[in-house]
Amino acid sequence: MKIALINREWLSRAYANSLYRNAGYLILSNITIAATGLAFWIIVARLYAADAVGLSSAVISAMLLLAMLSNPALDVVLMRFLSGSGSKFSKMVNSCLTLGGAVSIILALVFVAGIRFWSPALLPIQNNPLITIAFIVAVVATTLNTLVHFVLVAQRRANLTFIRNLIFGVVRIIPVFFLAATQYPLGAFFSWIVALVLANIVGIVILIPRTQPGYHLVPTFSKEVLKGLSSFSLGNYAANLMWALPGLIFPFMIINLTSPTQNAYFSMCWSIANIIFTIPVSISLSLFAEGSYDATKLKENVRMSLKLALLITIPAVVLVLIMSPYLLLLFGSSYSEEGARLLRLLTLSALPLTINYIFLSIKRIQIQTRKVMALSSFIAAASLLVGYFLLLRMGINGIGVAWLIGQGIIGLVLVYKVIKI
Repeated sequence: MKIALINREWLSRAYANSLYRNAGYLILSNITIAATGLAFWIIVARLYAADAVGLSSAVISAMLLLAMLSNPALDVVLMRFLSGSGSKFSKMVNSCLTLGGAVSIILALVFVAGIRFWSPALLPIQNNPLITIAFIVAVVATTLNTLVHFVLVAQRRANLTFIRNLIFGVVRIIPVFFLAATQYPLGAFFSWIVALVLANIVGIVILIPRTQPGYHLVPTFSKEVLKGLSSFSLGNYAANLMWALPGLIFPFMIINLTSPTQNAYFSMCWSIANIIFTIPVSISLSLFAEGSYDATKLKENVRMSLKLALLITIPAVVLVLIMSPYLLLLFGSSYSEEGARLLRLLTLSALPLTINYIFLSIKRIQIQTRKVMALSSFIAAASLLVGYFLLLRMGINGIGVAWLIGQGIIGLVLVYKVIKI
């Protein structure tokens, strides 16, 4: 009974702390996305041939890459400055959504027009008008989805992101069963689009107004709001792009240098590893939100974030290292045989990744954009260059080695700086 009371008291104190509360909701939210994503790909792998799985995975990666390019760090701008925007809240949010949406349409059109040069394996996008339109819609929806997420986090309402991510995660699974009956190769992609559109409607129409009464979406481009944020925005845009680039480029490397089947094996391993990656990502994002709200408690919040991240991440890493072959059996025996070693390599990278993410949040709070860019650029360059050469020699396991090297080198350099902040 005494232990139970202590636990309740500790949980009450933790929930009262906004850093822990939002970190907890973000972890829960991101794990929900990752877990439902895992369920999504398990179902897809069971209902579709491996080459169809690889094709859908590559198309979704292209969509995510273009959405990343379409977002000139507007998410970081929202995180850093929205809490102090006051009466300019609606203008700032709508300006970011408008700019992100417009850029995503342009980039999607450019990508489709030159797809023969960027990635010949994805020519089905260009050859079918319905797929072309769906792809453009998907890129726009993904861009807006990211921005809506960061509006809610910046408002320190991570509980609402959980609701929205739960809707997205569950809804994207449902259409898969109906489309599988036709054996349409891009059924997984179309299921993803349905969920994205619904998540955006819920976020923009219902959830953002809950954090800011009176808000409604109006296409806006306010130079007054965005002026003066350009250097911060563009610097973090480059950093965000570099950070995300390896995970988005790896599928293109694999599908064009090996086969769609090998990309299917890689994608399933990456989806499992991402469940672990969401732990440090969520905690560092909560740290960023708290530091943007009150920078005077940075040292205390960094130590709390690091302890919480390691407390949860280390046991998760150990569990996946042991269970890798069995987890991949969920997709099929060939996935387990081909991907167990890769999954272990990706899982190990979660430890240095924890240090790196927390350091990124520290430097963003301090508005030291150059250091953020340098860190992200090194990890991207090391992962992609080493990954390219090792992919040709070791297959998809080479990608795992490259990602671990990229994260590990920087993590070793930064661990002392994070501890002594």
